[in-house]
Amino acid sequence: MEIPALRDVASACSLVGVLFIVRHVVAMRRIWAVDGWPRAVRDVWRASRTGAYGPEFEPDRRHAARQLYVGLIFLAVGLLLFAGILAQAVLGPVFVEAGLA
Repeated sequence: MEIPALRDVASACSLVGVLFIVRHVVAMRRIWAVDGWPRAVRDVWRASRTGAYGPEFEPDRRHAARQLYVGLIFLAVGLLLFAGILAQAVLGPVFVEAGLA
């Protein structure tokens, strides 16, 4: 079995992260349709607080919060991998020239 290239792993993590964030928005759309659409970023983060939308929306809120957390983790890992690839491409020649690599 072949190990995938690091840029492929970074792309996959970023894509999965974006898809989970889209799932968060879709899950929150049900709540926002009744409670009102968010007007600021702090309204979007309200899904992370227990009981923020009342007991009738608690299962939907928990589901949406999980989607947000997983999406942010995958997106952060993907972006960190891309940053590492960029740093290696930019700084690699510098270290080779200096005789450090």
